[in-house]
Amino acid sequence: MSRKLKILAAAAGCMMAAGLTQPSASGASPFDHVVGGGQNSPNAPNPVAHFQINAKSGPNGENAQGKFSFKRTSDGPPTEQFTATITCLRVVGNRAAVVGLVDRTKDDPFPAGRYYLVRIQDMGQGNSSQDEIQNGVYTGDPYNCPSPTFNSITPITSGNLNVFDAS
Repeated sequence: MSRKLKILAAAAGCMMAAGLTQPSASGASPFDHVVGGGQNSPNAPNPVAHFQINAKSGPNGENAQGKFSFKRTSDGPPTEQFTATITCLRVVGNRAAVVGLVDRTKDDPFPAGRYYLVRIQDMGQGNSSQDEIQNGVYTGDPYNCPSPTFNSITPITSGNLNVFDAS
């Protein structure tokens, strides 16, 4: 098993043990939930972006909690990385908008104390599901998530993102 798969399997096991995964398809969840990870491999010379997210809230976005993180690599260890604590989550169908406060960082492009927005579209299951992600600095109200609809679509190159809508 490759190192990446071992890490993803370990993360999934931790999330299940912590009760942060979606219940079986036969039971409806009282929560909106976004979970997953993967990477984007843009054209050179841009670095590869590795990401993971686990966010949960009530069905109307109340009591949002969780974390997301990004690491960028260029043929070696991460050159940039940060972790953010979720401040809001908005789910509409298979799309989600998540805002988080950067609380740990390795470098200046993502300074601690800045808010970051992640938009996700869940396009199905599996490592080649063509789920989509968009991210960037967020300057709006960090406790009132924007629409999860976005125009600039970036399919992930590997991984899987799951969006669960409680409504």
